[in-house]
Amino acid sequence: MPGEDVPHGRVVSDPGHAETAAASSASVSDPVLWERPASAEAAGALVLLHGRGGNEHDFFRLHDDLDPDQRLHVYVPRGPIPVGDGHAVWFDLERPGLLEHTTSAMESWLDSLPFPREMIAVAGWSQGGAIAFILGLSARPPPAALIALGAFFPLWERWEPSLEPPLPPVLIGHGTNDDSVPVAWARLARRLVEGAGAKVTYCETGVGHEIDPSWLTEARVVEGLTAARR
Repeated sequence: MPGEDVPHGRVVSDPGHAETAAASSASVSDPVLWERPASAEAAGALVLLHGRGGNEHDFFRLHDDLDPDQRLHVYVPRGPIPVGDGHAVWFDLERPGLLEHTTSAMESWLDSLPFPREMIAVAGWSQGGAIAFILGLSARPPPAALIALGAFFPLWERWEPSLEPPLPPVLIGHGTNDDSVPVAWARLARRLVEGAGAKVTYCETGVGHEIDPSWLTEARVVEGLTAARR
């Protein structure tokens, strides 16, 4: 069962970062939100979903690793269920049906952004990666790209991925020594998504439950999105 979501390496929490979150309602359809505009006219958008017990400040470097030229408008929403001290989760295993509500509301939120789905890359870490899997493999039309790091399929909620084309390009990164979200989840995702014909970049290294910076150099799904809009 997935455990605590505390990313390490180059992805750290920085509540004092100079770019502040836009304080809005804590509902999933109008989340507390951190944004980073593109350096010029945006080629698309990058949505980053934090892990369990995280918040919108967890990825203050990840967006620069995935989009170093700042071609994308970055959105980092906070999860809808508060757990104290400004942190949140996306769903609670003890509250059946909440996952479906969250993902439905997140689809509506994506549709409210000033970019069409085919110009939005969705990335998530751990529990946020589970939401990214659902948005990437169930939403129609699909997003431009799906990035799932240290993530898992929430199959105990009776969710089944929609593997009918079109499917977005997918990056999966996972640690072989992850004792919170076993690497078997990543291997299962790879097998299912590749079997359905999606273009998959798979990165498995010997780290634990953390983000290995080497995975991010393989995130050509974002490069492809920006290149397509140049």
